[in-house]
Amino acid sequence: MSLKVFDLIVAIAGKQLALDVPAIYMWQATFDGQFYGRGAAIGILLLLSVAVLIVPYIRYTLRSETEQ
Repeated sequence: MSLKVFDLIVAIAGKQLALDVPAIYMWQATFDGQFYGRGAAIGILLLLSVAVLIVPYIRYTLRSETEQ
């Protein structure tokens, strides 16, 4: 959810970001705070968390398509 709303939050709020979603925190740590390593680590954790949810779904979908 937080990955989908990042652009909406930034477009509406601009630099007055009052929400704490992981993507906003990554942006603030990387570019506003100049903590590039921390921002990269947050990005990797976001990628892994999405992959944990998406990979089983893709496998299930591909198996069900091949069975039909």
